[in-house]
Amino acid sequence: VPPVALPRLPPPRYYFCLGRPLHTEALDPDDEDACRAAYEGVRADLERDIAWLRRMRDEDPYRDFGPRFVFEAASNWTRQAPTFSL
Repeated sequence: VPPVALPRLPPPRYYFCLGRPLHTEALDPDDEDACRAAYEGVRADLERDIAWLRRMRDEDPYRDFGPRFVFEAASNWTRQAPTFSL
């Protein structure tokens, strides 16, 4: 049997979250305690944002290609499948 090329489906949606900015102007790189506190703050924010994105992804009815395709085809390709509200 010769190899058969199958078309690839578009990937599932990508989810992004831009966290709060980290201001380091007043951070002394020689102050280990301050650097550690800044690191822990960034780490906690990042873990919280990733958990939020995962929850939103799991609740997204248009996450996979099939439901998105049906929604957008039904609107004659004039509307994009909705996403969650921020």
